[in-house]
Amino acid sequence: MADNSHQISGVAGRYASSLYELAAEANSVDAVAKDLDRFQAMIDSSADLQRLVNSPVFSAEDQSRSIVALMAMLFYVAAVMATNLFGAAFPDWFGSLGASLYTLFQVMTLESWSMGIVRPVMTAFPLAWLFFVPFILLSTYAVLNLFIGVIVSAMQEETEAAASTDRQALHDDTASILAEVRALRAEVAALRQADGPK
Repeated sequence: MADNSHQISGVAGRYASSLYELAAEANSVDAVAKDLDRFQAMIDSSADLQRLVNSPVFSAEDQSRSIVALMAMLFYVAAVMATNLFGAAFPDWFGSLGASLYTLFQVMTLESWSMGIVRPVMTAFPLAWLFFVPFILLSTYAVLNLFIGVIVSAMQEETEAAASTDRQALHDDTASILAEVRALRAEVAALRQADGPK
């Protein structure tokens, strides 16, 4: 195995090394590299995704659209990778892009993902878990948390808008009362002046 001369540390480095080993085991290093290049190109070409990365302050609609786009990209890239990595050995599950998408959807929903899909794949590719576990973490838990975050953010915006409206109404009422008090003071002062000193 050739030395890559680039030392990557931390979780990203371990994941990259494991992905490389899995691709090498399946003789798909070039295909996986092309898939990763396509994924990078998709990020580079998506203004919405770039805005999301650069500035996380968006409306709930923008956030929802970005999450859907991110999920579509994740599923597409993962399906292409799975087709290239496991398609030859498991054509029923990963033989085509459509089959891979369906299988990955099943994995994402956690329906028989371990005993039904991953363990049989691991009999032929022992490091296959390095593909499936991060996919599950990204697709199921991370995206679920993103959707929950969008919902909570939208509810918070509504609550803040209602509170702002209430504060404005209270401010208007207070200003009206103060104006009336000033008018009463002016009337009292005018009455006192009209009565004159006694």
